[in-house]
Amino acid sequence: MDVDLDPPTVDKGPFVKGYEGAGKEYGAGMTFMSEFSHDQHATEHVENLYYPFASKDEWELAAFLLRSNLSMASVDSFLSSKSVSAHHSYCNCCLSIFRTG
Repeated sequence: MDVDLDPPTVDKGPFVKGYEGAGKEYGAGMTFMSEFSHDQHATEHVENLYYPFASKDEWELAAFLLRSNLSMASVDSFLSSKSVSAHHSYCNCCLSIFRTG
């Protein structure tokens, strides 16, 4: 009877076999929330979660308008109406979400 005196081999890491077109790993990086917590407006977010909007109500209105099928001209007309502008303090930075979306 033959006895193998050599110790068994131990894997030194995971077995990897590459496939053309397969997904790739790019390593560690910043998550969305990490970037959010360290951007130029992070201090404002501590005081007001909805910054650059003044309140949750203004954020909800902007979110609704963004998802609506209204044209930019209609959104501008709505926001500049007296009944809306008297109750909301929109600024150009807040309204820019409509122009970039």
